[in-house]
Amino acid sequence: MHEQHNDKADERESIELHKRAQLLGLVDHDEFSPDQLRAAIRAREQGADPHQAQGQVEEGTPRTTGDAHG
Repeated sequence: MHEQHNDKADERESIELHKRAQLLGLVDHDEFSPDQLRAAIRAREQGADPHQAQGQVEEGTPRTTGDAHG
């Protein structure tokens, strides 16, 4: 049951990260892992334009190849 609660919390966090990324203008956010989303969101909040933020993530860590939500 505890593991199930963590999965739901992780899923909620992932949804929120994707919503924030979309609001901040990150186009390919569906292909990013939660850690990549956090990095791109942080870059946008620090003044990077959407392409710069995505570029930093793409250069720094590989994108996910499967389902970004799980």
